[in-house]
Amino acid sequence: HVLVYNTRRSACTVMRLDLVSLLLTACAVSSLPVPIINEYVKAKTYNVSLDSPPEERWTEICDHFKSSAPLIVDYFLQQIPPELTKVIQTIASALDSLLGEYGKEMRGIANAVGLPVGDIVGLNYAYELRKLGPGHPNTTGGSVGRYVPQACTSIVAVDKNDHIFHGRNMDWDLPNNLKNLTILVNFYKGGKLLYTATTFAGYVGIMTAVKPGAFSVSLNERALGGSTLLDILNGALLGASVVTHKVRQVLEEETTYADAVEALSRGRVMAPAYFIVAGLKAGEGAVITRDRDSVRDLWTLGTIPDGSNVEPWYVLETNYDHWESPPSFDNRRFYGVQYMNDMGQASAASIDGIFSILGKQPVNNNYTTYTALMNPAEGTITTYIDYLA
Repeated sequence: HVLVYNTRRSACTVMRLDLVSLLLTACAVSSLPVPIINEYVKAKTYNVSLDSPPEERWTEICDHFKSSAPLIVDYFLQQIPPELTKVIQTIASALDSLLGEYGKEMRGIANAVGLPVGDIVGLNYAYELRKLGPGHPNTTGGSVGRYVPQACTSIVAVDKNDHIFHGRNMDWDLPNNLKNLTILVNFYKGGKLLYTATTFAGYVGIMTAVKPGAFSVSLNERALGGSTLLDILNGALLGASVVTHKVRQVLEEETTYADAVEALSRGRVMAPAYFIVAGLKAGEGAVITRDRDSVRDLWTLGTIPDGSNVEPWYVLETNYDHWESPPSFDNRRFYGVQYMNDMGQASAASIDGIFSILGKQPVNNNYTTYTALMNPAEGTITTYIDYLA
């Protein structure tokens, strides 16, 4: 696996060429998909102080992206089913009572970029609304026989010295001209770094983050079926948490891996989800499969699910329950497991190893928006925006 680094202004550009796979394919001795050639640019880093009033926390970031804000909002709003528009407007009219400080942050973002509050609310309900890019909403049927990107691959691995590494691909199919809205944010409280997250400008929820010396977490969509309207009503009427707000709350309140796993396992959430959590030592890695009101399954490092080809030194989650076979049109899990096993613990259980796995097709694909690599013990997170060349 060859990495070629070039300096472009203040960013590091990475061109990855999987030469071995290319040669094997050219010689017609491999059935693996032809790898894509992408350009990777490190996401820029910004700061948010949780000591500031909620309405002002994102102002500096909004100033940098004000001109792009209408583009990203229009992109996501085009994916919202028309029948949900009134629901979003209702939520926007009651932000403080429904969403507390996070609602106030949304209002501040709307004011800073000059857009209606309802538009920013729609953007921030992207996970619950589901219908992103060429993906499908949270409903069953209609996708058999064709590839439908489902928005994520997450891996947690432990090396032979009990060091834990965590990586994830976010497959949200953002067009190249909007991918620069992918940012790293350092969240400070009391003048101290609390956690660092990869998110999108204008989006207050968290899907990927590390809390230094404690844990890291990534959120994968669980394509279980159901109703987007049920997701919204579940939150409005039953007090369920917005899924990405649940992740952020855990980052702000919990201090250990065990506490994070327990917190992500309790309470209602507005939509089914997979929470992938990594800690600091052997055994501290988990895939939490969540229903709306309970935990469906907990899979931890060191265990091998029945019928699985995974090895005990890693867990790997895409967007399907690990005890079920993924659909024929989306085989990322099969290839991810094959790549991990072929590379082996000595190489794959590392930042470079996971980066390599996440760079191979179809784990990496034309819908991949970014790749994030985390080391919770060191508190580091590196995020590469994945531009199609």
